[in-house]
Amino acid sequence: MKKKLPDLSAETEAADELTNRGICRNVKQNTREHWLISRWADITSSFVMTSASNTNG
Repeated sequence: MKKKLPDLSAETEAADELTNRGICRNVKQNTREHWLISRWADITSSFVMTSASNTNG
């Protein structure tokens, strides 16, 4: 005979909610970091291009 498992749906939903909130926070943080990195890359590459054109000129 199977033992009836306790109903954990409420606890599971609460845990899922916390997990989703954590994931959202991480995504926002990662997006911000990614934006900063790509901005920095743009600035660096434009600076390199400017330096190169100044040297060639």
